[in-house]
Amino acid sequence: MTPEIRNSLVLMVMTLMQTTGDTLTRCCDAVGISYVTYLKTVKSLPAFQEMHDEAIGISEDVLADRLIHIDTVISDPKMAAVISKNIHWYLARKRPAKYGDKITVQHETSRDKAIIARLIAAKNRALPPPNIEDAIEISAAPSDQEALVLLGLG
Repeated sequence: MTPEIRNSLVLMVMTLMQTTGDTLTRCCDAVGISYVTYLKTVKSLPAFQEMHDEAIGISEDVLADRLIHIDTVISDPKMAAVISKNIHWYLARKRPAKYGDKITVQHETSRDKAIIARLIAAKNRALPPPNIEDAIEISAAPSDQEALVLLGLG
């Protein structure tokens, strides 16, 4: 299969997903390209990756729209209920933030960081500033006699 044919098949899969709301594997089968070839082609080109992500989102929206009008498509209420639950289950697994039943609340507290920063600032204010002359004097290499005096042994 030439790259041009493969790329056109990938674009056909994306178009089919967007228009029908079918899954990626079903659209690949309908177009005649393997799922693996489709994914390899999409991952090899960044533009295709963006188009793929958009096509998946649109296909899920089309599938969600089917839920609203399911009574016009399927006349049997029991069958419509089964299909509706299946679509809802699928969408809830694919995009739980958008179509899921549960609401997840993420809460990040930055109070601990603010409290720690204030404690460190208070500690720095409470400590006397270091005496630079002492630091320079200590950092200079003392003689043996000065070292004994500094250690309290001389």
